[in-house]
Amino acid sequence: MSQFIDTGERESSQIDFGGARRLPGGGTTCDLYRTRWQRREVFVKRLKEVYRTQPLYLDAMEKEFEVGVTLHHPSLPEYRELHRDYIVMDFIDGSTLASMMRQGDPWLARPRNVRAMLRELVDAVDYLHRHNVAHCDIKPDNIMITARTKHLVLIDFDKSYTDALNDTCGDPARYGLHPRDAGSCELDFRGIALVAEQLQFPGRKRFVRTCLAPQASCERLSEILNGRRRIWPVAVAAVPAAVGICAYLYNISLEKEDSADTIAPATQEQLRDTVEHTIAIPIKQEELLDEAERMAAVLDERIAPAFNELHAGLDRLAAIKNDSTYSGWQMLDSIRAHDDRADEYISEAFEILNETFPGLSEREKWRVMGKSKVYTGYTRSATPEMRDFGHELERRITAAGEKITADPRP
Repeated sequence: MSQFIDTGERESSQIDFGGARRLPGGGTTCDLYRTRWQRREVFVKRLKEVYRTQPLYLDAMEKEFEVGVTLHHPSLPEYRELHRDYIVMDFIDGSTLASMMRQGDPWLARPRNVRAMLRELVDAVDYLHRHNVAHCDIKPDNIMITARTKHLVLIDFDKSYTDALNDTCGDPARYGLHPRDAGSCELDFRGIALVAEQLQFPGRKRFVRTCLAPQASCERLSEILNGRRRIWPVAVAAVPAAVGICAYLYNISLEKEDSADTIAPATQEQLRDTVEHTIAIPIKQEELLDEAERMAAVLDERIAPAFNELHAGLDRLAAIKNDSTYSGWQMLDSIRAHDDRADEYISEAFEILNETFPGLSEREKWRVMGKSKVYTGYTRSATPEMRDFGHELERRITAAGEKITADPRP
């Protein structure tokens, strides 16, 4: 191969392992090093001495390089050179997700960070699949989080699959799959699910279920992480916006007022995620509800300013709905902007709850949110407003004879 560099050629390009710093990790077959090479900081993955003469492991090393060197994505490593028994790639200053989890890194305690990290993982996997590559070994040990920018980098392509390089392609049994599934994209979705199951973020159960579902897709996973529901299929004219917009925004259901088993007004996905917690409240439920009310009062003081903004946003949407000069697409832009803000503020409300009262279970969190006058007051106001807005949006798009496409621009 053209990238192969024989040990007798270009001696200056060789790694000086005597001056390289060995790093922890590396697994059973390789050692990892950090050093300077050709004026850059690099990361070196080298076979352990016992494997350096074995064709199987040398072939796997060559395969990893041949796959990796063709890929260029912000969440994938940059491969530089292959020597006989080691690969040189750009150094990634950071820690593996596995080590962060073992150490209880506080960065992982914030749902916003976890969702951002998973978005980058899904985007990287989508890039791989579009380039006919399946990673086949997604796990916390193969995910790096950079130290300063906290971005994700998916590493280790020695078990990856492409049509041309298909001699090694992961271990399907590790992901509960049949050997015939070796090399399939399903391994990657199962790997993402295994990673997500070990983290905490709103919508986790639904996200994992979608990873494990037949014909899982990166597009669908991205929609969940972004808090979106797909409502604009390609080339479908005038979908029922009254239903679509409400589903797209909130899908609020099940408000059980003054019930001992109160669940906060929630989106359908949040409701499904917490359905297992809707069993009967234990004895002394009155005490638990009193405590939830106390916590909700504390929470309300902190989140009220943000939710006042959302109420003002509803007023603006009402004004837009009554202004005939707005086109359907302008209305759609407005409602999406409001939805983005609502997603952000609701996520922040849960983060504030986690920070103020650490250690609450998912069931306890929803009980507190169900007692929050600020949160429930907004969701109850939003439901009819979004429904009416959806009716008007549908009417204007239908009247204009516009087609609704994946790109919301005519």
